[in-house]
Amino acid sequence: MPWPVSGTVEDLIRNIIEYVNRHIRKADTYLIFDRYHQDSMKNVTRTARAGTSASRKHHLNINTPLPPQKVILTVTANKMQLISLLSDYVRQNPDILPVNGHLIFTGEDPVPVEYHAGTARDRDDLVNKHEKADAIIAHQSITSGIEGSCIFYTCGVRRHRCICAFVPFL
Repeated sequence: MPWPVSGTVEDLIRNIIEYVNRHIRKADTYLIFDRYHQDSMKNVTRTARAGTSASRKHHLNINTPLPPQKVILTVTANKMQLISLLSDYVRQNPDILPVNGHLIFTGEDPVPVEYHAGTARDRDDLVNKHEKADAIIAHQSITSGIEGSCIFYTCGVRRHRCICAFVPFL
């Protein structure tokens, strides 16, 4: 998915949703993001990696002109804001998702939310406080397997797909 050259944060969010919807129409979709805990060891690494671009923190809202991709993806505070805005947008507009599929959205909150047919429900069975999306993916894979389905791509009864962090932009 290409990063928009111009437009607003809402334009980017709509592009993300359009991208996710293409997957939801084919299979139940797990959208899983890294979490950013300020008191974690990982935060020290992120801060060092960000270097001088860490000072390019923006105050994002739906109507904000869209900063360049590198500015969003190299500054933790910007990524956190974008994930939160995306989560809020889907929560407030569940009708933008296809009615025939499921989206399980895992953001900052330890409880993922499942969207289906215009409704939302907390997935308490998938609660996880890990920071890295990789660990969350593994947890949700095991938990979904216990429930009688599998996660990622295809299996006999149901198909699932996992989209992780901001991979579509890279």
